[in-house]
Amino acid sequence: LQFAFLKELCGAAKASGVHVALDTSGEAAADAFREIAPRIDLFLFDVKATGDAVHRKLTGVPAEPILANLRLLDSLGARIHLRCPLVPGVNDSEEHLRHVARLAEELQGVEEVLVEPYHRLGEEKYARFGIPLALSGVDEPSPDLVSRWRSRIAALTHKRVR
Repeated sequence: LQFAFLKELCGAAKASGVHVALDTSGEAAADAFREIAPRIDLFLFDVKATGDAVHRKLTGVPAEPILANLRLLDSLGARIHLRCPLVPGVNDSEEHLRHVARLAEELQGVEEVLVEPYHRLGEEKYARFGIPLALSGVDEPSPDLVSRWRSRIAALTHKRVR
């Protein structure tokens, strides 16, 4: 949303010797990723859902442009950590875990997969600002479930899974 500022900030930071990581949902124009890529040392790239219908339902946007941007970054030689936010019963299906592992295997720039378990830390902030919480009533996953998610993805890829 603030691309011109981001581009300048990242360029200045990198020129000063600061390691620059960009946490992104991948939702931006491909040209923006082409332009910013040389200024970024590491992309933390979210993979939130598998399949266009599920992705649209959870995020409000189609999945394919985001996946196209991920593949573009890979083709540009970017270093990538796939961030996999998982919500019990919402996007933790076997199909999605396999999809994440497949992406990790297919893309040369992916160094690791970061399993990000759902947490309820922002609920109070949402309530304070009167923002409806889409995942109201969803419980945080148990440590055992998070461990099973990580183990399942790790069994399907040779990349590091944390």
